[in-house]
Amino acid sequence: SRGLGDVYKRQTQEEMQEKHIPVFISENGTDIVQVGTVLHPMNDDHYIMFIETISEDKNCVHLQYLHPGQEAKMLLEKKIGKMKAIEIRNKYLNFFKNHGHAVIPSAPVIPENDPSVLFTTAGMQPLVPYLLGEKHPEGTRLTDFQKCLRTNDIDEVGDNRHLTYFEMLGNWSLGDYFKEESIAMSFEFLTKELGIPVEKLSVTCFAGDKDCQRDEVTASCWKKAGIPEDRIYYFGKDDNWWIAGEEGPCGPDTEMFYDTGKPACSENCQPSCDCGKYVEIWNNVFMEFFKTKDGKYTKLKQHNVDTGLGLE
Repeated sequence: SRGLGDVYKRQTQEEMQEKHIPVFISENGTDIVQVGTVLHPMNDDHYIMFIETISEDKNCVHLQYLHPGQEAKMLLEKKIGKMKAIEIRNKYLNFFKNHGHAVIPSAPVIPENDPSVLFTTAGMQPLVPYLLGEKHPEGTRLTDFQKCLRTNDIDEVGDNRHLTYFEMLGNWSLGDYFKEESIAMSFEFLTKELGIPVEKLSVTCFAGDKDCQRDEVTASCWKKAGIPEDRIYYFGKDDNWWIAGEEGPCGPDTEMFYDTGKPACSENCQPSCDCGKYVEIWNNVFMEFFKTKDGKYTKLKQHNVDTGLGLE
């Protein structure tokens, strides 16, 4: 690898944690791998960083900085391991448990006491009474993985990101926290727990209409978390408004997208494209409205947060 870069730094795990560098340890407990874009310690160029080796006592690692060329990309692809679905699920539940959320069990795929749907299609459906103000026995902060069957968008099945059956990872605030804390936790989970580089993330917000104003608050929260303004987009109800059916609790949402690295399809390529460059990975719904059968929107008794991260 000496044509790619030969600058090494020696750091302890404590030093890495102080710099908020996430660490992944493989199953055999000996290999640590981390990928990110960093400033080279000896010049101002951006380099790809990975952890090459770990000492036998697991207290020290060697960092190598590689110029982000094709050779470095190929080398990194050989070193990066994949995380199993159960690991992602457990990381998610434990993360929100550590942030004061009660872990609740998944409801059945065939709904109980809900004649409006044949199957559970979204994580929030079993929680509708609590989103409307009923007190949940486990409190105001909840998290779970909900077994779901895709129905209303079943035509999407067959691409690289939609399955007929899937688990929806979710966390809820029932009149507790709202936009700022929700976004801060989502950003922390994606970048710290999963180690996704910030430069790979883009987000969308509600553009506003006659029913609800433009969501500048959410955009401001993303900027504060660390997403630059040029990767924050605004779209209308078709893209950034969520409701489970024709009637019920609803509100503007913010969606998180992963940049796959594919070339842009055009000068106007952005997260709402279907070209495959951007893949939606998480959706935070800020439920503050109720839509009636006649299409009118009224305010809910409480502000809720309903998030969904499809584990497919």
